[in-house]
Amino acid sequence: MIVAKDSGARAFARLAVLSGALLLVLGSSASAQCVGDCNGDGNVAINELILGVNISLGSQDVSACTAMDGNSDGTVSISELITAVNISLAGGCDAPPTPTMVPTPEPVTAKCTLDPDESTLTLATALFAIPIDGVNAEIDIECEEPQGATSGLTGDLSCSCAVDNFDALSIPGIGDVCVAPFSPCESRTLTCDGGASIDADVVADHNIGECTGAADCVSQCEDYCGELGAGYQRQLSTCEDFCIGGENDGQTCMLDTDCPDGSCGGPDGGADGHICECVCAEAGRGDPAPAGGFSCALGVAITVELDESGVCGDVPPTITLDPVCGELTSETSVGVLLNATNATGVTIGPSTLTGVGTSCTDLASGSVSGLNMIGHLAFFGSAVGDILVDNNFVCQ
Repeated sequence: MIVAKDSGARAFARLAVLSGALLLVLGSSASAQCVGDCNGDGNVAINELILGVNISLGSQDVSACTAMDGNSDGTVSISELITAVNISLAGGCDAPPTPTMVPTPEPVTAKCTLDPDESTLTLATALFAIPIDGVNAEIDIECEEPQGATSGLTGDLSCSCAVDNFDALSIPGIGDVCVAPFSPCESRTLTCDGGASIDADVVADHNIGECTGAADCVSQCEDYCGELGAGYQRQLSTCEDFCIGGENDGQTCMLDTDCPDGSCGGPDGGADGHICECVCAEAGRGDPAPAGGFSCALGVAITVELDESGVCGDVPPTITLDPVCGELTSETSVGVLLNATNATGVTIGPSTLTGVGTSCTDLASGSVSGLNMIGHLAFFGSAVGDILVDNNFVCQ
């Protein structure tokens, strides 16, 4: 009798430890076979678990509960006890299994510090191009695998990028162009193994029709982009001679000075009337990219200060442009600006740029050295006319 009591005590202690560990570590999930249901009532009770432990210890014969012997080998193993405990914790033999919780993968990050000797901007107008060398900026890159990925950086990662800092760009005749971060922008792709299409296409048109205000121009631009193809989305639109931002936002204007803390859409003077400027962008087009192909949408809020000091913030901005999510890719980007300076048939471009990708191995180590991101932006009505910007960003 003493031996039996000790065996029962040891059995109960062993069961308690096992159950506690399972509650803390394993969670619960029901088995297809109802292991441990000795009396056939569809549940596994505590007394049945104790009986199973006693059978496992050898103090009871397996005939006392053949249901505990899941594989019918004449013994009750630890794995069979665990199965019985799981069924008990799940609420019985017919309880649905608890979904397995998959941890969300941690994002991987890297900082792209632009190589000033290689990174350039080119501002193409209808008459001439303005090259800008020595671009100094830092861009933060963050990528993460899809939910449920467990095997390291493979497949297509979801990626975003953001301006960390961007030195002033002094452009003769325009002023200091200041670039600040803007969010949110949609995530794009780093294709670790290749296969995703990540080319970009930008189509800008100075005049898609008359407009009655910003909302009307937005609607017209969305329709215009949709007619270009299913992948095109409105990137930027402006109804000329209406204030953009500032205390007079949405009111009619002739000059930027009519729009304190904002800008007047279109060139000063109101010569074009209320016409709708529209920029469309398509991301994810073209042939499949090789392994390491990278793309992101860089959010920028651009202001212009007329003093050309090379320092942003030393004077109030005279022009504030609508924020934009500019497409960047390591593959191919094509940009074109139609009806430049509102002259029918005058085109800037098309301009085709090609970049260089990175690798998921490098990204995992926090490095994107050598990554060459390219893309296009379009702006209307500057002091030198409409501009198609070629972006060429090389990470050092």
